[in-house]
Amino acid sequence: MSVVRRNQQMSLVAYVMVPTAHHHGAWRHPAADPGFLDARWWIELARIYEKGRFDMLFLPDLLAIPDRTGGYEATVSKGAQGAVQLDPLVTLAAVSAHTRHLGLGITRSLTFYSPYDIARSMATLDHLSGGRVAWNIVTTSQRSAALNFGLSKLPERGERYDRGDEAIEACLALWDSWGEDALRVDKEAGVFADSTAIRRPDYQGKWISACGPLSVPRSPQGRPVLMQAGASDRGQEFAARWGEVIFSLQHSLSDMQAFYRNVKNRARSYGRDPEQVKILNAVQVVVAETNEIAEAKRRHLESLIDPTVGLLTMSSQIGVDLSQFPLDTPLTDIGDASGTRGSLDVVLQGTRAEGLTLREAAVRYATSELTPQIVGDADHVADELEHFFDNKGCDGFIITPGPLPGSATDFVDLVVPKLQQRGLFRTEYEGGTLRQTMGLCSL
Repeated sequence: MSVVRRNQQMSLVAYVMVPTAHHHGAWRHPAADPGFLDARWWIELARIYEKGRFDMLFLPDLLAIPDRTGGYEATVSKGAQGAVQLDPLVTLAAVSAHTRHLGLGITRSLTFYSPYDIARSMATLDHLSGGRVAWNIVTTSQRSAALNFGLSKLPERGERYDRGDEAIEACLALWDSWGEDALRVDKEAGVFADSTAIRRPDYQGKWISACGPLSVPRSPQGRPVLMQAGASDRGQEFAARWGEVIFSLQHSLSDMQAFYRNVKNRARSYGRDPEQVKILNAVQVVVAETNEIAEAKRRHLESLIDPTVGLLTMSSQIGVDLSQFPLDTPLTDIGDASGTRGSLDVVLQGTRAEGLTLREAAVRYATSELTPQIVGDADHVADELEHFFDNKGCDGFIITPGPLPGSATDFVDLVVPKLQQRGLFRTEYEGGTLRQTMGLCSL
């Protein structure tokens, strides 16, 4: 295969959530393997993505079964997003032993896990995986999650981010508490570690404190890659300050470009190099050998959708019980959200141009959660991804799957070779750590 490498190549990250990711009918497909409670299912899926030279396998997280519309029954009975949620850390720990290069994207909430717990668990897996861990930072907006963790309510929206700033500062201080060469294990001299190269950070903030030092030596990357998905204005500020990989849900090229410029400029205002902030937009791909076969696959998948599932997921994500509104209500009339303002803005952005009603938006949301859906043969899919990438819509893509493992195999076998031939994507992994794979600075 003749390849001309470009100066800049895109990143590809696999987004996997069971029983459904962004397509809420995919779990019903005859080819969908329901074996996700078996570690072997995850290991084989990770090997598919590693064969395709993906940057990372990324697992989001929910800490409660969504119950925004009055109970969990509809969510679990219809297989809506969050009906089953395995712990991403435990799941990817199993994957790490059976992969060599694939990054491991783990979601952990700053609201419910202490900085010491996050810092220790992430540093441990970063060691055990050879430096391949990314931490997807969330602040959590589900009240039911608070109840699961023994809290009567969540912090207010603005306070969650302020607490989050402190929690990240505490994690960074803990990761930096061991110098790079502090661990000696010098048997002859009888020196296990150089105590002068280890410090107690004793972090004290308004809400967060962490004494330290961490009980895990400095990891291969120095610290995990920091991921974030800021959507609201405050969320984008948070992402620009801390995020090295930013997960974006934009619907058109113009929306992508506006988000891209905004976050890169905000990162620059913090004295950060915008090139060290990788913005990845979510896309859903339905690919086949021909455009006609791909379109038939799309129609079959759409026939498996229950529109009420889209309503359930939208309700959970934007923090408003949408079942209280008539289905013919324009989405622009539903008012503010008590939970995640940024998610509501994203939903409105994706429906405003077409003036969709709640009913129409629910169907669309159950299909792709309003992310761009690219349907066609491998050349068409590569053309679309190249168009978004070359026109500064993003630095790469979060690929959201259909039926698994088949949709992962289709993308790896059909689309990845086209991107490689165009010099848009790596043909081999370079370096050992996730930072090296993604072209991020070593720390």
